[in-house]
Amino acid sequence: MAIQMRQEFVEGEVFALINVKVKWAALNKPDTRFEPCWKVDAVLSPDQAEKMKAVGFRIRQDADGDWVLRCKKKCRTKSGQPMEAPRVVGRDGVTPFTENIGNGSVMNINVFAKYIEVAGKTHLPAYLNEAQVVEHVPYTGGSPGFGNLEEGPQEQSDF
Repeated sequence: MAIQMRQEFVEGEVFALINVKVKWAALNKPDTRFEPCWKVDAVLSPDQAEKMKAVGFRIRQDADGDWVLRCKKKCRTKSGQPMEAPRVVGRDGVTPFTENIGNGSVMNINVFAKYIEVAGKTHLPAYLNEAQVVEHVPYTGGSPGFGNLEEGPQEQSDF
C-alpha cells in the first residue's frame, strides 16, 4: 500500500500521512514508560522515508526492517499543564474511535512539524494532531497466558 502525503511538507503547517500502516499505537491511553505521551509509529516506504529524512525528520529502521516515523504528543506542557489527547476517529471521520489499535492497522495521521533547536542541534519532531482509523487490526497484546488446570494438564512446548 503506497503512503501518500496530502501535500508537500511546509514547516509550521499540518500535513497528512494517508493510508499509513502503524505500529505501537498508544492513542486512547498514553504511553507512560518514559515521559508520558500519546504516540504512534507510522511505517513508511523507503522512498517516503528518504524524502522525509531529507527535510530533517528523524526516521529510523526498526527491528522488523521497517522505516518508521514516530508521531507523538506529550501529555503535559513544559509548565506542567495537562494537554488534550489527540482526536482519534473511525472511518466516518466523526465517531470517536476508542478501541486499542494493533500493529498493522492502517490510519490517516495529521501531523504538525516545526524545526526546534535542542543543545545546539536542529530537530524536526512530528507532533501528532489527530488520527483516523481506516483499517483496524485489534490489539491483542500481552502473553498467551496459561490454561485452566481444572480442564486438564498443560502441554510442554516443543522447541
